[in-house]
Amino acid sequence: SYLVELSKGKFKANFGHVSFGSNRHLINSFSSRGVSVTVPVGKQNEVSLAAMNGTSIVGFDNFIGITRGKHSVLSASFAREFFKENPGGLRTEFTVFRGSVLPLTNFNQGEVNDAEKSFGFGFKAIGNSFKQRLRYEVGITRSKFTNPADKLLEQDFTVTKIKELWRTARYAEISFDFIQDVKVWKEKSLKLTGTFRHEEIQPLFRSIGASTQADRRQNQFEIAGNFGEMNFTYGNLRDRDNLGDIVSIL
Repeated sequence: SYLVELSKGKFKANFGHVSFGSNRHLINSFSSRGVSVTVPVGKQNEVSLAAMNGTSIVGFDNFIGITRGKHSVLSASFAREFFKENPGGLRTEFTVFRGSVLPLTNFNQGEVNDAEKSFGFGFKAIGNSFKQRLRYEVGITRSKFTNPADKLLEQDFTVTKIKELWRTARYAEISFDFIQDVKVWKEKSLKLTGTFRHEEIQPLFRSIGASTQADRRQNQFEIAGNFGEMNFTYGNLRDRDNLGDIVSIL
């Protein structure tokens, strides 16, 4: 493996074994051989582009990683920081992704793969307010996934064709510090934070650039705190799978 990094200011270019993507359900830290570039646009915007091989590879064949169009992933994102005097106060990202992989295995991988294609786009927002007492991250993704015909796997049997379907995934995470470093006794400070998390992925949702478990919904509430050297947590998690009520799934 190899990696070449070039940067000047906020401009960055990586060649070799790179990792790209920060959208949870569309493309999330996808790692392979390829090229990624981040270009600042003004003081508050940036554009990121990536082109990578569809699976992890080694050796000198396909040295750049983007010579096989039908076995590659392409992604582009636009990000904006709304408050330059408060980085992280509100940051939005819009990402577009296209992936196409042949039935080829990763390096040192032992499984039978299938040909896959997906195309999608996603939006997320990250921010904080009230002197960082309130922190949040929300996102929504739409993705179209399909399995092209594969004669090697079908072996002349009659199989049901998989339709190209648009499906949605969403998530939200909100935290608030109800009590923030309040001195209570002998220099011991108390901190109390509440967090709510929600995630729902529709049946048959799939994106090549991210690992997700479709057809499920989760809601979680948590209270965490610390008093001096003591830490305590209370949480409640509700999880439902098989949202589509498919009879053959237990």
